[in-house]
Amino acid sequence: MQNHRLDAKQFNWVLLRSFLAIYRAGSTAAAARELGMQQPTLSRQLAELESQLAVTLFERTPRGLHPTAAAAQIYAHAKDLETAANRLCLSLQDLGAELTGTVRIYASQLIAITLMPALLATLLREQPGLQLELVATDELPDLLSRDADIGFWLVEPTQPDTVCRKLGTVRIQAMASRSYLDHFGMPSSVDDLAAHRLIGHDQLPVMLQWFRQFGLLQEKSAFALRTDDKASYLTALRAGAGIGFASHYVLAQETELVQVLPDLPLPEFGVWLSCHRDIANNKLIRTVYDRLSREISQLLLS
Repeated sequence: MQNHRLDAKQFNWVLLRSFLAIYRAGSTAAAARELGMQQPTLSRQLAELESQLAVTLFERTPRGLHPTAAAAQIYAHAKDLETAANRLCLSLQDLGAELTGTVRIYASQLIAITLMPALLATLLREQPGLQLELVATDELPDLLSRDADIGFWLVEPTQPDTVCRKLGTVRIQAMASRSYLDHFGMPSSVDDLAAHRLIGHDQLPVMLQWFRQFGLLQEKSAFALRTDDKASYLTALRAGAGIGFASHYVLAQETELVQVLPDLPLPEFGVWLSCHRDIANNKLIRTVYDRLSREISQLLLS
């Protein structure tokens, strides 16, 4: 870099937000879409930042913007400032906190469909000032970037600065509707599965990997119905489309479903509830976190 005098009083910190978006997106057009800005405005901000720093941050190529060595160096510092800003926003939430406000919860699709509705309804009745945002996805949330205030994890969380609590263990079980079993009969062994209609995943490989562990159902074609959408999966099970494989707590929620082949060697995994350390003592967050932890732990014991 050139020897250019610059201090915090002169520097426009807002420009770093635009720089981060451009660096990550690879073009001002893509970054403008992400930020909800006009491309010419973002281009002017980039030019202003380059002028303030007296460096060239990107080389213009036919394939987009290529960051220079100076940009890579600045990016590392800009990320630290972004993290500090996120931490500040998280900690400020507790100023004057009352039990009013919005809590954003990430949960796997199956947990969101089966375990959460009644619990969330109770929370909303008990806390009239509470608003909830439920994101039903099997992707892991980024708590620091505020993807979620509270997140359910199906693997032990490894993100830094998080508070987490293991709620229990999920057991995958084979199950079918009573109507399906009345029509096709109850399988008595693993070998009997080949004669039944099975419900599996479409693009997700996890179910096929389970069965390959004990040498059965090697191909997707073994499953007569395949879907990755958990709501569609449960609906098909209830309707008698075949034998499916889901978390054990589904049986307690779905009285029409019956467990089959209880000795089938299917996996188990933990469930954790996590939030960022900076908001762990926020009154509103803590109320929702503790209630979810207590209630879901009990439901997982079923």
